[in-house]
Amino acid sequence: MAQVSKMSQLCQPKHLVLVWTVIGILFTACGKQGLPAPAASSPLVIWTSFNDKNPQNAQDRWFAQALAKLEQEKGLKVENETQNYAQINSKLNLAVATKGDLPDLSYLNSQQLNTYLAKGALEDLTAYVSAAPWFKDLEPAALAACTAPDGKIYCVPGHIYSRLIYYWASDCPQGFPADTVAFLKAAEQLKQQGKYALTFKGSEVSAAEGFIFSLLHSFGGKYADAEGKATWATPEVAQAVAFLRTLLQEGLVSDVVFSPGFDHERLFQDGKATAFGGGSWSYIYLYPLTSPQGKTFAQDSASVAAALEAGELKLASPLAAPGEKPVTLLTIPSWGIPKGSKQPALAKQFLAYFMQREQSTAYAFASGGLPVLTSALTDVRFQTPYWQFVRENQTKYGQQMEPLHHYDRAMTLLTETIGRLVLDPNLDSLTELQKAQESYNAQQ
Repeated sequence: MAQVSKMSQLCQPKHLVLVWTVIGILFTACGKQGLPAPAASSPLVIWTSFNDKNPQNAQDRWFAQALAKLEQEKGLKVENETQNYAQINSKLNLAVATKGDLPDLSYLNSQQLNTYLAKGALEDLTAYVSAAPWFKDLEPAALAACTAPDGKIYCVPGHIYSRLIYYWASDCPQGFPADTVAFLKAAEQLKQQGKYALTFKGSEVSAAEGFIFSLLHSFGGKYADAEGKATWATPEVAQAVAFLRTLLQEGLVSDVVFSPGFDHERLFQDGKATAFGGGSWSYIYLYPLTSPQGKTFAQDSASVAAALEAGELKLASPLAAPGEKPVTLLTIPSWGIPKGSKQPALAKQFLAYFMQREQSTAYAFASGGLPVLTSALTDVRFQTPYWQFVRENQTKYGQQMEPLHHYDRAMTLLTETIGRLVLDPNLDSLTELQKAQESYNAQQ
């Protein structure tokens, strides 16, 4: 009876409150020490070529700040996995095909869209993009770069890159030569002064996306037809190759132009080369700059702007074939959600944030491209002479890459073939170009 009496006392309301309080404390303590706590949401995993953890340039620094701001404002934590710029597209395609470790969202290059489509590697974003508040503000060229032949949209454009010529004003008092014939005459005179007339990237995949693309297309060449088959074995392309051969064989350019890496840029930065065939983004990396007159500009990514303002540096459209217009390749660095993404909803939250005008404009400026939002073109940062020229050059002469289903292989094959032809003038250009073309098309 005594035990019953004690039990009845414990069951009194005031004692029950005490009992449940103690039990609550015990469970809380157990949860902290041994029981698993509720799982926190995983960070959004993205792939880019930007180094936010150890920034190397203005673009990296901006991206690191933007990710911190995104987490602070929206609570979205992002884990950026930095990839090699030349391998990120092939690596993403391979990861999807092999069901390997995938990001939730990835940076991709628009000129590689057909390779992604051929492998079925990207999610269809048509419904998402067409319903987005920024859809009607997109530059037509940017939207086209992310649109498949069937009209579906597979990526979100980030900014627009184009190609141009930077040159030292003192070496070209009459302006940069407009075509290859006038250029060769001027180049011979510069050679007598101990100067290279030009430097550009002539090796690796990016060579076929820059100076070589502009030159071959101005001569009337094409990389591929509408079905994606290579079409570069033509007399027009052979003419462009003959021009490149002349540049090297006559000592008008350094042989470093056709070597891997970026040592070719140093010739221009040191004032040893009169002109540099680069891109709208090149100003991020072209520093310090020393003009042929010995004036140095060492203001980080503002060096090009400073040299332009001082009148030491000028800009021109890419070299053209005689009687033809220049051609500048437009490429649009974009964002895509790979098939198999574990967090596509979070990826769209990221895109919604970065496609706001403020963020989209800052991204373009930090990366060296024009904004993909037409409303952002009025931003004060894009009203300088540099960006006005880039915009005009892009509008007049811009072209997008022809469709290629095996992009890296095609560009590597073409660049290596041209490099071989330039270095060995005894080879027949049409024969070698035909071999490369047949090799590529046989594996379609």
